[in-house]
Amino acid sequence: MSILNSTASVASERAVRDPQKVEDITDPNRPTRIKQVYKEFTDGDRMDAVDALGKVFPDKQANHRLVCEIFEVAFKAATMAINTVREQLPRTLVNPASLHTSQQPVIQEQNLKKEGKEPVEFCFKYSTIPDSETHHRDADIKNITDTISDYLKRTSSSVDITAMKQNVLSSLESRYPGTEKRSLLRKKLKLVPSFISECCKLAWQLVVQTPSMHIQYNEKKFDPVKHELPSTRKAPTSDRISHYVWPTLLNKLNGTVLCKGVVVIVDSEV
Repeated sequence: MSILNSTASVASERAVRDPQKVEDITDPNRPTRIKQVYKEFTDGDRMDAVDALGKVFPDKQANHRLVCEIFEVAFKAATMAINTVREQLPRTLVNPASLHTSQQPVIQEQNLKKEGKEPVEFCFKYSTIPDSETHHRDADIKNITDTISDYLKRTSSSVDITAMKQNVLSSLESRYPGTEKRSLLRKKLKLVPSFISECCKLAWQLVVQTPSMHIQYNEKKFDPVKHELPSTRKAPTSDRISHYVWPTLLNKLNGTVLCKGVVVIVDSEV
């Protein structure tokens, strides 16, 4: 057997054993590429948004924090969307005829939002089937869900984020009660419309990976493995985090740090 054939055989065996560790290097949405996109976004789009805000609003620290908050909210919206797909699709395939349809999901979710409640997961009823059929059914469902997962990853860079963006804008406004605060927020958001869209797209690209990529933005203690300081600070003078300038990117399955978060420590400035 030639070296080329031997290498191909080994790669094929590894792909069968653990497909998550084998990437198609021609796929622009592969995990290693998305990790690179996140880093480029951190250094590029994020700073462009901060600069755009700074031309009108001089509070640099507030601008950094808003930019980070926009992405955090976008990631939450993307996570809710992908969780809905991953949780409901297999249940629907188990017994689609028993799906509860007394009220359309979209309408029900809108009503919950009006009442100030979080969307809840819909309940599905299951029928009992023979064990012999269960095995084949489960295998078929896995094949279908795997195919859909591949599709979501393959199309992640071209997904229509219109609805998600609107959700993000509404969620951001709900965080700023009062006419004056909300008016100021709207003025700021109008300066970075494309950044908000790109945040939604990037967030979606992260959550559709297998396993999903996760962001972390609420730790209180500085960890050099997970965090770095803004370029204006050479070394931390404290181990207490004041706030995040940009979230840490992690592998959701094992917690591996894929990209360090940017943080500001107590008694320091951006």
